[in-house]
Amino acid sequence: IQCRLYAEDPWTFIPSPGRLTEFRLPAMSHLRVDTGFREGDEATPHFDPMLAKIIAWGEEREDAIALMDAALAKCRVGGVKTNIPALRRVLEDADFQRGKYDTDILARIQAAR
Repeated sequence: IQCRLYAEDPWTFIPSPGRLTEFRLPAMSHLRVDTGFREGDEATPHFDPMLAKIIAWGEEREDAIALMDAALAKCRVGGVKTNIPALRRVLEDADFQRGKYDTDILARIQAAR
């Protein structure tokens, strides 16, 4: 499962530029984290607000989902808003967990919050 960590409001998806006063991403088994940022860098409004790609692997879908949720819980990002709360809500969604979802999942999750 891949999640893209963005410097953006988790519910409006509006970019949240600013200096990364804290930026610590997890290092875990079966987890790949790709980023070009580090603490102190600035997420500017002039470029895509993606901070990192996080990829979790598991023997079964539920293993990958659990690993991704644990990884997102360990992310520490300060100075900007991130989409971590929205990503974690998607991971909790029963339809997503069963693999029965479509692009309307974000609207459903947003309406339920």
